[in-house]
Amino acid sequence: MKLKPLIITIFVIAVLAIVGWKLTRPAPRAKEEGSLAGEKLLQPEVLEKADEIVFQKPSEKETVVLKREKGGDWILPDYHGFRADFGKLKTLTGNLLDASIIRLVTRSTERMSRLELGTNIVTLKSADGNTLWDLEVGKSGSKSGLFVRLDEKEEAYLADLSFYLDTDLKNWPDKKMLTFEQKDVSRLRIEFSGEGELPLDVSRASPESPFEISGPVAGEGLKQNEVNSLLSTLVGVRFNEVRGLEDGDALKARDNSRQVVIGLFNGDSYTLTVGRRPAEIVEIAVEEGEEEEKEEPKPGPVFIFFESSDAEDSLNRIMSEVTLVYSDYTFNQLPENRDKLVEAKEEEKTFILPESG
Repeated sequence: MKLKPLIITIFVIAVLAIVGWKLTRPAPRAKEEGSLAGEKLLQPEVLEKADEIVFQKPSEKETVVLKREKGGDWILPDYHGFRADFGKLKTLTGNLLDASIIRLVTRSTERMSRLELGTNIVTLKSADGNTLWDLEVGKSGSKSGLFVRLDEKEEAYLADLSFYLDTDLKNWPDKKMLTFEQKDVSRLRIEFSGEGELPLDVSRASPESPFEISGPVAGEGLKQNEVNSLLSTLVGVRFNEVRGLEDGDALKARDNSRQVVIGLFNGDSYTLTVGRRPAEIVEIAVEEGEEEEKEEPKPGPVFIFFESSDAEDSLNRIMSEVTLVYSDYTFNQLPENRDKLVEAKEEEKTFILPESG
């Protein structure tokens, strides 16, 4: 057979095959009436209207409530009014905004009961308490995604959603209590633990300027890197644990403390009382006739007690309800004397030019 007729024959067969497939293939499945398939799980404008977000895990009887304040911060009204961890909240809401509804699964009550809907619940509310959006999350799909139910409707969907809902209230506070940045600081007053050591006061004229010792101090220069390192530690410090006001370690730490005052360019100031419970000898119970044993004394946990010059600052209210535990590193960074922060100034050298001949 010649090549040209062969090519024509193959082309005709291919065309007939395509036509036959189009005529015999099943019609595409139409979108079911009222289905949300293809839409976003959560619309941005709905989230923007929300002034309260509620996370629930009914099986574990856990609930987290976040409320938006007038200034825009999200707080935890059921946990001493701590500011919520915005990064954590942003990640979770970002996952909800990115998710899309893949398909309608069922409108059968019987089938919906097998999808474990309501394992996790997310509810958005307006300032007046009305529900704007309600999501019940169930088990995972056979390949991917999660089964969901929206606004308590009798229909279940599969959404390309992947998220973890943390409903442990203690995991939601922003552990950084100071909201300003290092560049906002204009002055520092630092106390030392050494006997007879006077406080050190430093200040600067602008965020770009170096710190200088306030007042004339003959022969002393400032170690800028040490001052900036200490300031960075204090401004960015994050607590590890929340305790009550009458905690024994906290009471002893306050009696073994020193202060740092941080002043800002806007006129506000914050006093940080940093303390650690002193080392205590612990007696170990022994059997009768044996020698009494004692453990090597070890210092207890570190606490920081904050006070803002602004009487309306929520920080003051929080500190009237709780005490906060910090890492040993924070206490160890505080200098015991001036030597860590100041150094002797270099003497100015006088050069005498030789007389001309």
